[in-house]
Amino acid sequence: MKTSSITDATRPKKFICIIANVPQKRDLKLVFLPRYCVSTSLRAFWHTASAPPCFATKILRFKSRFWGTLAIERAYDFMDKISSYLQRIGYKGHPRPDFDTLHALQRLHLQAVPYENLDIVRGIPISLEVEDIYDKIVNKRRGGYCFELNALFAWLLRSIGFNVTDYMARFLKDEPEIPMRRHRVLKVSCVDGDYLSDVGVGLVVPKKPIPLIIGKVNRQNGEKYIIEKEDFLGNVLYEWRNDIWRKLYAFTEEPQLEKDFIAVSFYCEKHPDSIFNVHDMVHIFTDKGRKSIANREVRLYREEGVEILQPVTEAAYHDLLFMHFGICL
Repeated sequence: MKTSSITDATRPKKFICIIANVPQKRDLKLVFLPRYCVSTSLRAFWHTASAPPCFATKILRFKSRFWGTLAIERAYDFMDKISSYLQRIGYKGHPRPDFDTLHALQRLHLQAVPYENLDIVRGIPISLEVEDIYDKIVNKRRGGYCFELNALFAWLLRSIGFNVTDYMARFLKDEPEIPMRRHRVLKVSCVDGDYLSDVGVGLVVPKKPIPLIIGKVNRQNGEKYIIEKEDFLGNVLYEWRNDIWRKLYAFTEEPQLEKDFIAVSFYCEKHPDSIFNVHDMVHIFTDKGRKSIANREVRLYREEGVEILQPVTEAAYHDLLFMHFGICL
């Protein structure tokens, strides 16, 4: 094995890695022994690269007494996927597993990838497989709802080096009684602490990750949030609205598997009591406001007020979807 510098005009430039001696670059294999060294090695790449290399680890366990042996295959393809995702949300720079990167990614994601339920309303089945969500959001430049958006965002964060835990939440805003768990949120741990991160809500929500500290008021963008602990609901995120603390959503610290979200997502798609299959819901943030669609009425929220657009024809509606949300059906 040797240390080499690899360059390719069509790929992220100049990064340092340890590679096995292989005859063809397409067969590139990056090998690390033992496992705990991998995260340290990958983090070192961020500091030596002119463009951020990213790697998906495909774990190959060899018939060896060194159980921690890993091989990273198809590194170039994975770097392209991460690079395309970062370009999709407009991120520039060198992502690192720290708060500044997390904040930038969350803010940009909310401003680039719309919350939307258009496939659900049109009877198109939702897939929660990361490959399918990636194709929808990155390649087709669509959006999604919480089970899609936070799933793919979690994948991105883990690829960069964050420690991410998935939780199920109850969305409490404007609910007359306690609802079922039908929202996905993320606990993101980094060198700066633990944070609540969420890019999957079609309403006014925190654009900055919230520190997971009970009772600490978090001020951002003229808004205030606080997390309180309650016996039944667990951690409750409150927002300051109309001069009073109001519940936004609640979650318990019970880690969820990907398969735990399948049944709930199917309920949201198909159940007659679901709010997600009734009419179109689209939402995206802008630098100075937000845009939304409810039942085909387009609302543009700006500092000077709200502009309402009501398209008369299907073609006009599709034009507005593309013009304001980048969605092409």
